[in-house]
Amino acid sequence: MCSLRSTLSLYGFGGKYSQRTMPFFILLFVSFFYQAAQAQYGGGAGTQNDPYLIRTAEQMKAIGASRGDWGKHFQLRADIDLSEYADDAYNIIGTGPASESFSGIFDGNNHSISSFSLRSARQQYTGLFGYVGGQVKNLGLINPDVFSQGSHVGALVGYLAFGTITSCYARGAKVTGDDYIGGLIGSCTGRVYKSYSTGSVVGDWFVGGLIGLIDDGTINTSYSKAIVSGNREVGGLAGKTIDEASVINSCYATGGVNGSTYVGGLVGQVERGRAFNCYSTGNVSGDQYVG
Repeated sequence: MCSLRSTLSLYGFGGKYSQRTMPFFILLFVSFFYQAAQAQYGGGAGTQNDPYLIRTAEQMKAIGASRGDWGKHFQLRADIDLSEYADDAYNIIGTGPASESFSGIFDGNNHSISSFSLRSARQQYTGLFGYVGGQVKNLGLINPDVFSQGSHVGALVGYLAFGTITSCYARGAKVTGDDYIGGLIGSCTGRVYKSYSTGSVVGDWFVGGLIGLIDDGTINTSYSKAIVSGNREVGGLAGKTIDEASVINSCYATGGVNGSTYVGGLVGQVERGRAFNCYSTGNVSGDQYVG
């Protein structure tokens, strides 16, 4: 406070009037820096009742550069075209576990993000969101094109870690990677509701039209129409489920599936887990353990 008083004195606000004018200029000082901190977004305070507002591609990109905001609340207020941030120009939101995870809430507000194109040399966690422990909802991706040389790759989320995805889609997606590759989500230990994918998915191990690997996850009322190609554990909806708590309910897949070992129209391999009220209709081809 002394330094603030000294600063104000330099501009003629000290002396006998300081007691009267100080509260006003403290408010002005705080307000100025608050507005400067929020200028990178379209308004809001990042809280549940007053989320940060996202209206432009620049503001969307700014989230990934602001790690301190990854636990905050966001709401999309317009459809966004991300074509100006191609290859590796986009900042992935959430890059790893713990403090590097996106643990907040991103509400797409039934808007879409188009022309999201990403070329990444990251070893893992690649997508519009890399690593999510929070929530993403009501968001659509139109013609996303994601290529990674690593694992845990999805158009929307690379790794969903006990988070929730609700009413999201990747339409016309093109997703390519190594292991744990999905049209919407690479790997999932969370909950996915009312979501879908279309397009094409290519990988090596654990490759699925919607999700590459389901580990202690619940997938409900979701589907994939993506064409899927891989080597092992390749499925129209999911590549593999590995935990007995994993549940797939009221889901389906209609895209063609091609692989080598453990290839399925719905799931490539169910090591543990359960599926209810599900079906697949796409053509399936492979060499061993094909269903």
